[in-house]
Amino acid sequence: MKFPERLQGTDGIRGRTLKSSDPEVAGLTPLEALLEKRIITEEFVELYTYCFVSLLIRMNTVRPGDEVLVGWDPRDKRGLITKASIKGIRKAGGFATSLGIIPTPALPLYMAYKGAKAGVMITASHNPADQNGIKLFLYPMGLKLFPEDDKVLTQVVYKTDYDNVKSIKLSGGFRDEHGKVLKVFFDFMLDSRNSWIEKENFIKDGILIVDSANGSFSGIASQVFKRSGFKKVIDVNDDIKGEVNRNSGVSDISGFTEISPSMVFEKKGAPFPKFAENSALKKIFKIGRIYREKILKKETFVSGAIFDADGDRFFRLEYDPVRDEILVLAGDEIAFVQGKFLIEKDASKYKNSYYVNTIESDLKAALSAKELGFRITSTGVGDKWLLANSIIGVLNSFLRFVSGKNDIKNRSEIRDLRNTVKRIQDLNSISVFRLANAFKNIDLIREMIGEDEFTRWIEKSVFNFAVGSEESGHNITGGLIRDKKRSLQPVFIGNGLKSALNSFASTCSLYWHRNRHFKGYIESLRSPFIAGMKKTIYIYYTDKGRFFDGSESWKAVKSLTKKLVRFYFKNKIKLKTEIKKEEPDLLYFSLIDSRRKVRGVIFIRNSGTEDKTGVDLRGKKEDAEVLSEIGEEITGFLRKVLKDYENSYAKIQKLIVETINKHGRIEKGSLIKLLDEEKTEPSDLITRVLMETEKREGLIKRVLAKGVKKDSYCLTNRGRKWLEG
Repeated sequence: MKFPERLQGTDGIRGRTLKSSDPEVAGLTPLEALLEKRIITEEFVELYTYCFVSLLIRMNTVRPGDEVLVGWDPRDKRGLITKASIKGIRKAGGFATSLGIIPTPALPLYMAYKGAKAGVMITASHNPADQNGIKLFLYPMGLKLFPEDDKVLTQVVYKTDYDNVKSIKLSGGFRDEHGKVLKVFFDFMLDSRNSWIEKENFIKDGILIVDSANGSFSGIASQVFKRSGFKKVIDVNDDIKGEVNRNSGVSDISGFTEISPSMVFEKKGAPFPKFAENSALKKIFKIGRIYREKILKKETFVSGAIFDADGDRFFRLEYDPVRDEILVLAGDEIAFVQGKFLIEKDASKYKNSYYVNTIESDLKAALSAKELGFRITSTGVGDKWLLANSIIGVLNSFLRFVSGKNDIKNRSEIRDLRNTVKRIQDLNSISVFRLANAFKNIDLIREMIGEDEFTRWIEKSVFNFAVGSEESGHNITGGLIRDKKRSLQPVFIGNGLKSALNSFASTCSLYWHRNRHFKGYIESLRSPFIAGMKKTIYIYYTDKGRFFDGSESWKAVKSLTKKLVRFYFKNKIKLKTEIKKEEPDLLYFSLIDSRRKVRGVIFIRNSGTEDKTGVDLRGKKEDAEVLSEIGEEITGFLRKVLKDYENSYAKIQKLIVETINKHGRIEKGSLIKLLDEEKTEPSDLITRVLMETEKREGLIKRVLAKGVKKDSYCLTNRGRKWLEG
């Protein structure tokens, strides 16, 4: 059994969940189930939260009896995982405060309100419903663990015998504060310092369709939108008893900029629509067509607010009656319009502040932000890196504020803070525990200068940070909250609902009021900046342990990429391999032209949240076809060397593709019946793999033949090449 340095991925631990008594994991320890099968049991969750709190006590981050907040999204219908998480916290000596079903951003927000030092969120975010996970939050400001912290916690888990944990009695207390956390969250969302929507805003004319992906925002987001002033709010996928993220939420529409009717509604003889089962898109088309004339007269608009199961991601949709299609504004577009709004509203405050995105973003997004007057920086994937940049901005802002104060007699605290900030700015060694020490220095200085002066700094500072974003829909802008002692606290949290409200406020100010005609408004939304080419091709169910810096597959794909770029660009482009310190196992190439400028990038990356590996392509639109060809060849090679046939999903996927190939074309019901006869896995597992093989990896497709009532599956060229290989 391999023992990786880190059990965690991009954001905590995720995997398929099974009860420890299930035959698939029976006889395995909790750690063996995770490492050998990538399955999370309730025993592992108890072990992991026990180790987390034990580590915090050892590091003096919390004391025995201190509060540890715990919340979850709705996917754990039996409460198996959530109860285990509370048990682990209490066995380690923490006081477990249950927040119940809440959106993820509510947890670090409530930490700031209560002054709690730690939080646990049980969620697998945008992942399918059969998976769950654990996100960890720490003081200060709801930070997440960094890779160095992950390694420390992983070692604690390795050294802790679950049999010993199992026999420990509960020592920590317990209480429920679900109602209290929701009140704090609503108050924060409707505070004018956090929501940029003004009373005269255009949303009073708007019709909004809200897709909560049957997740944590069900019944919550629509209340906030209504109280913010939307004319009409329509909920879809808002049943917490339903299946999260299925044909809903941001992950279902990721990678698309426009959605046409042919992609949603069935038509005989045409390819089966990719989004035939997406109720949010159907509703937007239906309502948009009803109000078409009023939309064209700018008397109303029809939009969509799309979230994921735990509410930290958001995509904005807009119905265009001119073309009868739906526009998709993903992370890059949303961040850009928010940045433009901020800098136009107060250039003196925001000019030269940071606009931060990740390597997954469109190359043109950051360059366009730079033209607005921002300083730009790009990080590795994961909102923890956006948070790190925002926190460093806070620390530097505070240093500038106190350095000029001559009335602070004890200058050693300022010197210690400055030294700590220097160390943590090297992201290779950044640690949440070092950040915690930095904020202890701030707390000491705060006492010296007094609460009034500290509040004055918070109210006047922008912390040198404007917007942080991921293309996947994570978005961070600064917020303010008064804690239970009425002290003002800055917060930087990935919050899908805050992003939604502020994107509507931004587009109202920038585009709705400035365009007399609807055409001008919709075209501004269509292209907030001049976009480049952006594409990701995924290989699902991979053994990610085979792809790392120096591995055989790494070296082979590096060589292949060089050959392909030479061939397709006819030796006019040079490849530069770059090391990204946040993700050392990321294989990243910059494509350098004859003027020594970056023309595009290609990078290969293991997902930190799912068992998949992606080939990402970014560049100029005129290079889209060439880059796509290169990407297909790279993924074709990786599909052969990284597919993990020990993985149940990969086995089912291969059987699906082979069965379809054997029949040429096969109706869905007949296919599932054949697969049920061949496999012992439950039918819902087969349904999930079928969906991912079709919609995510593109190995198969559905068609509706003329004269046939039901849709059928057949192979795509990508699927045929895989089988031939």
